Amino acid sequence: DLKLTIRSPRGTLSRRRLQIISATLEGRQHTLVRFLAPAELSGTGMLLRDEPDGSSTQLMYQPSYDKIRPIAASNRSDRFMGTDFSYSDLEGADSGDSKHRFLADAKCGKATCKQVESRPDSKRVQSTGYGRIISLIHPKALVPMRTRFFGRDGKTALKVLTVKKLKKVDGRWMVTKAVMKDLKRGSATQMEMLKLDRNKSFSAEHFTEKALRSP
Repeated sequence: DLKLTIRSPRGTLSRRRLQIISATLEGRQHTLVRFLAPAELSGTGMLLRDEPDGSSTQLMYQPSYDKIRPIAASNRSDRFMGTDFSYSDLEGADSGDSKHRFLADAKCGKATCKQVESRPDSKRVQSTGYGRIISLIHPKALVPMRTRFFGRDGKTALKVLTVKKLKKVDGRWMVTKAVMKDLKRGSATQMEMLKLDRNKSFSAEHFTEKALRSP
């Protein structure tokens, strides 16, 4: 369960509550996102599913229209439900879709982090709108503590994702609070984990269009 707090360029705040279920089935990632609050968004859902052919599916369901619509690859750089995250930010990234290299180590809080530059291939750039990504990786947690996203030209700074809190759960470091800032709009979205259950298991039936329609 997550809480999102969105700060507009004018400083006004709005909040969202949502629940995410996720599973790796036959080596492919499946995720279902469901909005719990506010009331006007309750029941709205999004299904993200890696397909056997290597493509990815994104489907959005809005109860007010009782309609499921696909999110085209050309629209995945758009803002997700008024937040500073894009639809593509919600997808898992395949490391093979980018070329990576180490830059000079850099401080991140009290730690000295490995700095990695990633340059996505043309197909990934088209989908995400990011031509270059620079991440500071914590040496022990192996988690990106700060990620900077640049435009298609690889130079224009678009967004920064900063981890504020980490927590070790079942021997694995998890991000429990992070902030995404849109440098062009001057807005920001804070994501905070409220509850986590790693013991639940899900089958393929939980990630179908029928499941998307049924809160």
